[in-house]
Amino acid sequence: MKLTFLGTGAAGCIKTPENEITGGKRRCSSLLIDEDILIDVPLQCLDFAKKIGVDLSKVTDVLLTHSHGDHFQKSSLFKLAEQTEKKLNFWCHKNAIDNLELLENEKEKINLCLLDDMEKSDNRNAVITSLPANHMAKGDEQPLHYIIERNGKSLFYGCDGGWFMAPTWEYMRKIKLDAVVLDTTVGEDAGNFRIGTHNSFPMLRIINAALLQNGIMDENGIRIGSHIAPSVHELDHEGTAKALAEMGMITAYDGFKIEI
Repeated sequence: MKLTFLGTGAAGCIKTPENEITGGKRRCSSLLIDEDILIDVPLQCLDFAKKIGVDLSKVTDVLLTHSHGDHFQKSSLFKLAEQTEKKLNFWCHKNAIDNLELLENEKEKINLCLLDDMEKSDNRNAVITSLPANHMAKGDEQPLHYIIERNGKSLFYGCDGGWFMAPTWEYMRKIKLDAVVLDTTVGEDAGNFRIGTHNSFPMLRIINAALLQNGIMDENGIRIGSHIAPSVHELDHEGTAKALAEMGMITAYDGFKIEI
């Protein structure tokens, strides 16, 4: 699997157009897997993909973690739908529909694929599993993490979310992962109020140890930090990268590419 990060930031850039992104800023989080699976469709992801020469016309599936504005913009979804070769499969939690505010004619332009909290779906040449995330959305919507399995490789994507919910952790303990992308919203502030919904460096140290100790990953597994909020990080990118490297993690940045 080839991963291309089209954004690695938290909510600070929700309403910031691509042309206003300057040095030191991060776009809202979005990840392209190979050429055909896109996780989250925030405001800047399409323009940034074009800027760095990434063709999104082959995207067939969009996986939505949750409906917050830094992860979903309706305008981005339908702009993407207009340029893809096939009708988009749009995956989201079954209770996210009201929060998306889709009109009836808009629903007809995509294939709505509604997911429950713990559901495995065979998506042609990939298996997608939705797992509940420790995060909050409006109403009864359950934010989701995803496991994507393809060509003998398995990826866990967990942005937004702090720690792991018990059902998610128990599921993960039974599998082997080749790579994880973990929420890295907060820096060293151990007492930050976001502890219930986002990870900090102290939390990530525990999570990384648990992933290795419980055999979910081995030392050769790829662990990546994304969904970084510069406003609650004391360090710049280089400092964050050094801190995460000490945990055996890679710090993603907008445009970062890696193959697992």
